[in-house]
Amino acid sequence: HYEKNSVFSVKSAYKLTASIAESEQTPSSSSNDSNDRSIWDLIWKTKVPGKVRIFGWRVATNTLATKKNKWKRTLELDATCSICGNGTENEFHAVVMCTKSRALRSAMREVWSLPEEKSFWYTGNDWLQVLLDSVNEEIRAKIMLLFWRCWHLREDCIRSDGKQSISSSVMFLEK
Repeated sequence: HYEKNSVFSVKSAYKLTASIAESEQTPSSSSNDSNDRSIWDLIWKTKVPGKVRIFGWRVATNTLATKKNKWKRTLELDATCSICGNGTENEFHAVVMCTKSRALRSAMREVWSLPEEKSFWYTGNDWLQVLLDSVNEEIRAKIMLLFWRCWHLREDCIRSDGKQSISSSVMFLEK
């Protein structure tokens, strides 16, 4: 991996190292080999509306418009969650760890049978696939819908008046 002038330099070595490190941190894409296909089928074959499957894929590939992703592109000054201020707002934080997400999940437990809270822990880049793989098809669909609605609540807080209530989200998900 030489520079354009065909000369090896410290700069070209740094670029090579950075690209390798980045490729190791990026979750696998749906274009990887067919042996990896089953983890993506957990999302793409879930019986939910198409927009919820696309949302799930974006969560799994870390491509939502979170503050962390905006910060990486210098569109935000910091990556701290605007709602709770308790951490970096990445996909996991937005749909699992943020106070709004936790409150909705807690309220939905009264209506739906959801996995224990420890099942929602971060287990690495493929945390969503690990979670979805640990439950049956019905619970998988409920988790995808729950996360989609958590993002909706977040967007309401960030972009609108923030008056969307947890109880209205529970009623919406029940239907």
